Amino acid sequence: MKRPLFALLIVALLVSALVAPVAASPDHQTVSYVVRPNDTLASIARQFCTTWQEIYHINRAVIGPNPNVLRSGTVLQVPNRCGGQPPAPGGCNLGPIPHAMGPLNGNIYTVVAGDTLFSIARRFCTTTQQLASANGIPQPARIFVGQRLAVPVGTTTPTPQPPQPQRFLTMSFPTNGAVLSSPWTATGTGGGLFEGNVVVTAFTNAGVQIAQQATILQGANVGTGGAGNWSATLTTNVAAGTAGYVIASSPQSNVAPVRVNVTYGQPPASASIAITSPSANTLLPRTFQVFGTASGVQPGAVVVQALSQDGSVLWAETSVAVPGGVGSWAATLTVNTVGNGQIVAFWTQNVSVRTSSVPVRFSGS
Repeated sequence: MKRPLFALLIVALLVSALVAPVAASPDHQTVSYVVRPNDTLASIARQFCTTWQEIYHINRAVIGPNPNVLRSGTVLQVPNRCGGQPPAPGGCNLGPIPHAMGPLNGNIYTVVAGDTLFSIARRFCTTTQQLASANGIPQPARIFVGQRLAVPVGTTTPTPQPPQPQRFLTMSFPTNGAVLSSPWTATGTGGGLFEGNVVVTAFTNAGVQIAQQATILQGANVGTGGAGNWSATLTTNVAAGTAGYVIASSPQSNVAPVRVNVTYGQPPASASIAITSPSANTLLPRTFQVFGTASGVQPGAVVVQALSQDGSVLWAETSVAVPGGVGSWAATLTVNTVGNGQIVAFWTQNVSVRTSSVPVRFSGS
């Protein structure tokens, strides 16, 4: 009989140990926590690096006899054993801001995607150095999604912050109308950009992306909102004369992108077309030939037309190929109309290039 009694005594001691008072160490801060739906003592304990037994012991009077029953809205006093210092006098919480939008439980902040140590420190009116030191974060400062950080949180009015650098982005080259010979270098300035990031993208006018290059600002404090200069070299492998546009942007910086219209490569040479025969005011027979020269008309051809005095086309246009884009050309026209008119020649790739126009007379016979 003595052995069973001894065994029961051991079990009783173990059970009593599970619910025995566990005093919070004086070197750890106790924070207020408001119970939310679906919370359990175990889930709360994980957030503050403690145990459910310790939380239950401190809050048994408000929780009641069953530690598995929590009422939403109940305020618990929870020992924070995740490290960090007590809230600094005048500390603040500016609330969710860009790149610091994670949840706050007590003074424990949980890192979410897009956060930076700088933005978290700015939200809680502290510095990146103090935040890194309080959480044992080495240099260079790196944080990860789901990481819990102890931050100073006060109940006072937020301490006035120095004005943030103005957020802007400019592109000094290329400018509108620039002709870009590949490779080419885009340049500009910026300030208040997320981690100083700038992305330069080249498109054709059809919206096809043909090149992209990421870069960062160069200058003091550009990684934490300072201003600086940027440059990026791009290679655009498209046909010379391709029209397009270039966009400089800074993702996640909430700043308007900059766009300029450009031409990639040297544009085709200007067409030069001249009529050498007939000469001005010549009386032409019903069927006659027109001779001339051209340069810079490839691809394409020279078009020759006979026009009446009022500009009406008397003879359907005649297209004359010019091998190599430079050389002599000839065309045969037939005009049945009698009266004054003119012979014109232009390039099929640019109908506005009428570099030669000769007044003549049509005999119609």
